[in-house]
Formats: sequence, structure tokens, C-alpha cells
Amino acid sequence: MKKLMMVMFLLAGTVVYANAQTPKKTPVKLPKALSAQLSLTTDQQSKVDAILQAKAKKIDSLNAQTDKKGIKKVKKDINADVDAQIEAVLTDTQKKAYTDFQEAKKAKAKAKADAGATPPAATPPGA
Repeated sequence: MKKLMMVMFLLAGTVVYANAQTPKKTPVKLPKALSAQLSLTTDQQSKVDAILQAKAKKIDSLNAQTDKKGIKKVKKDINADVDAQIEAVLTDTQKKAYTDFQEAKKAKAKAKADAGATPPAATPPGA
């Protein structure tokens, strides 16, 4: 019985360790809803996909680095560069829709961060 339990714990530990080593997949395509909202042509879609795949490779190589200092700024620079490249592919009306989408995404992220960061209301002493 002890041997069976030991084998089970060993297998469970191996599975947990193997899952921890699985690299995170970076999405390399625009969300379908955004793609439809922008009414991208097939040529535009292929260019945007290529831009996003290049971004994913940069981010993955950045995440693989052991030196984590300054990564946030580099990622911000990569995202700004990617946005500029995507906007170069879009028409003026598509640029407006893309900007609106980005602003809505930022507002949603800010609202989520604010909701999670609000401290509980303090109760006055003696209450």
C-alpha cells in the first residue's frame, strides 16, 4: 500500500511539474470581432497577422530572458511599434475604429484594475 501511494505521489508531482514547464502561447491574430469591425481585406488581414506573429516572437524571446529589469518598458515600446505598423496598413476609417477599440480596451482594463484595487471600507473605532 505504501508503494502504491508513493507511486501515485510521484506521478502527480511529475504531472504538476510538466504543466508548470509548458510555455504560454501568445495570441497572434486579431480577435474575429475586431477584424470584422474593421472590415479588413484579405491583404490587410495577412499583413496584420504577420505583424502580430513578429510581435509574438519578440515578446516570447523577451519573456525567456532571465534579466527581468526593464521588460515592462520594452514591452510597451514593442506594443507602440506594433500599433504604428498596424495603423500603417489601415485606411482612415479603419484607423478610427481601431483607435476606438484600443481606448475601450484601456478603459475596461483600468476599470478592472480599479475594481480590484479598492481597499475595503474602514470601520470607525468603537463601531
